[in-house]
Amino acid sequence: MRIAAVVPHAAAGGRSAERRLVNGALALGAAGVSVDIFSDRAAPGAPRRLGAGVAIRRLAPHRVQRDLIARHEAYDVIHAFGLPAMRMIAAPGTAPRRVFSPYGDRWSQPAPVHAMHRAWPRAAAMLVGAVDTIVCGSDREAARVRRDAPELADRVRVVRPGVDAEALARAEPLPINRAVVLAVGPLIRSPRLVRVVGALASLDERFILVVLGDGPARRRLRGVVADLGLADRVRFLGDVTLEQRRRWMRTASVLLPITEYEDVEMLALEAAAIGKPLIIPDSADHAGGWEYHSGGVVRVISGPSSPLAIADAIRETAVLHGPSESRTGVRSWAAYAHEMLSVYRLTIHGLREIEAPPDEEPHGEPAVGSTPVERQGRVL
Repeated sequence: MRIAAVVPHAAAGGRSAERRLVNGALALGAAGVSVDIFSDRAAPGAPRRLGAGVAIRRLAPHRVQRDLIARHEAYDVIHAFGLPAMRMIAAPGTAPRRVFSPYGDRWSQPAPVHAMHRAWPRAAAMLVGAVDTIVCGSDREAARVRRDAPELADRVRVVRPGVDAEALARAEPLPINRAVVLAVGPLIRSPRLVRVVGALASLDERFILVVLGDGPARRRLRGVVADLGLADRVRFLGDVTLEQRRRWMRTASVLLPITEYEDVEMLALEAAAIGKPLIIPDSADHAGGWEYHSGGVVRVISGPSSPLAIADAIRETAVLHGPSESRTGVRSWAAYAHEMLSVYRLTIHGLREIEAPPDEEPHGEPAVGSTPVERQGRVL
């Protein structure tokens, strides 16, 4: 089976949505699927190999539609991540089958962000005629799709991401003898940025704030930190490597998404894998209180969260949850690949009901001859 994944940008060490995409592709590659990721962050020239069966190719937005039309017979499925990617492949003739996943779109963002997407009815109408299957990463995401576009409801599938629990468990915590509040996410303008920093001002000196992520709001946030006299208790690390991120996650006492734009489902899985509590402020989808989510403990603050409410949640969480241990049984990327293979096969054969295909192998390896490309005698 050969898949073309079209995405505006993708980087293995980038934000959670990008890691989800790249790690999912690597898991599919390990299961025997060939995946080409078309990205505008890829270097010009020859495709760069990310792993077995996975390559990242340069995406020229003004040419991608034409190139995919010319190359579509080489792929069994074209999978668009995000509405900009979907618009690129929406023209007739670009693929035998098309799959769409929300990727930083209205459906993958918290409710307060929805108001920014005024043109969504037109986007949903485009999807009706252009997509065969919609793959969501959570029940919440799927519910939003079905609510906003009921005509697409029967095309929606939920395939939750995985997590590399072994790599997280191997990461060495950093030698820091203070309670680290690890705030993760892109620094995009959001009221939560200031509230999280303001929460630190209400906590005693043993708490420090470490921010992983970068963006246009970083300069303004630094100014807020300076105004509050917290410069010695806040560290801005920017976009760190994957290994550095894992070490900071092992070091942290509490994790939280610093803006609404962070992939909460992915963060919850990572937190669960290493037994770390997660705080979710400003939740419009959950009642406040403690929840058991993705195998881990989550402290949810419903509605707009004040700095004091966030500080109370951090203090309470740090007290109730002391030193943590890595946990077993967390969903793996191999399980994700197995489910995605089933979805792709159902899509290729034009099926709607979810069931295990008759040629499914125990670990999700594709059976030779099971896709249109393979049946043409080209096992790619």
